[in-house]
Amino acid sequence: MFFDYYVKSFASLFIVIKAYIVVYERYRIWMIMKGYWRSP
Repeated sequence: MFFDYYVKSFASLFIVIKAYIVVYERYRIWMIMKGYWRSP
């Protein structure tokens, strides 16, 4: 029972992290196109 809850919470957390990475990459590409991003 507890294990099932753990798996569901981990899956939802993974989805949130993946969505955050997609948004961050899109924002970074937009900043590069605008010329504001300074890549290291």
